Amino acid sequence: MNEKFQIRLLRKSIEKIGFNADYADRINQIVNKVLSEYTKEKFFRADVKVANNKKNMPSSLTIYLFHRTTYLLEVHRVTINDDFEITNVEYNVSDDDSDKDEDEQFNYDSIKNDALKLDFVVGTAFPEVEVAKETVEYLNNLFINCGYNSLALLGEEASTLNYKTYLTNGLKGFVNIGHGNTEGIMLEDGMLTYKWFESIKGNQLAPAVIYFNSCQVFNYPLQGSIMDAGARTFIGGIVNLQIGPSEKVCKCFWNKILIEKNRMDESVRNCEKEHYPDPNSIGISGDKGTF
Repeated sequence: MNEKFQIRLLRKSIEKIGFNADYADRINQIVNKVLSEYTKEKFFRADVKVANNKKNMPSSLTIYLFHRTTYLLEVHRVTINDDFEITNVEYNVSDDDSDKDEDEQFNYDSIKNDALKLDFVVGTAFPEVEVAKETVEYLNNLFINCGYNSLALLGEEASTLNYKTYLTNGLKGFVNIGHGNTEGIMLEDGMLTYKWFESIKGNQLAPAVIYFNSCQVFNYPLQGSIMDAGARTFIGGIVNLQIGPSEKVCKCFWNKILIEKNRMDESVRNCEKEHYPDPNSIGISGDKGTF
């Protein structure tokens, strides 16, 4: 992981404001100003989403902050005027408009055929976090060695379009390693929130065992929305999950259920005992029996 704190404009925001170096520089200055009261050593990167007003000028910034030691995602919103002056700052907000992007424009069919051939998908939008990338590669190889068709998604491949498509195509299992909170997980181009899962209620996620190695995702409203969308089983962080030990639990879990054929609930608890400093940090809901 890069030790220097970085600020990154999301792809969709770059498309909105164009490759305007002056705008980008001013946005960076605003983010640095807002974060001046924080200890930047806590974070390794800020992703920024820009909303434009009717004059096609940046009017608000949604700032996604990624902790260095845990997979916690913080979301703050800054309102600015046409002169790029800060008019309001809201801390720890909901990313209300994350799932309002034009889903009808997504060409799901372009990758559906490939998705239908898969049993597992495992991804991370944070390949610069070495242990996240290593875990994705490890699990992808594990699934393949167990005789399943598996796909690894790294960096730009870990997009909202890809996740939505693969999650709704009958996978046996889906794993994400990365930052999140009670409302969703952060992907390469924005958040995937509980609102999307609410929009696909029914059996659209069936029969997947879904494991989000992310902070606080096993809480209201995300956990319930995933189960209501048809997941067979959902596993995720109840509290803030430490980067390093949490991936060990995740790898241990999949080994125990696929190779040792243990029950899923017993595997979560036993892997926590073996690899994680705090018990009951990872929750499991739905079918808790053998895979």
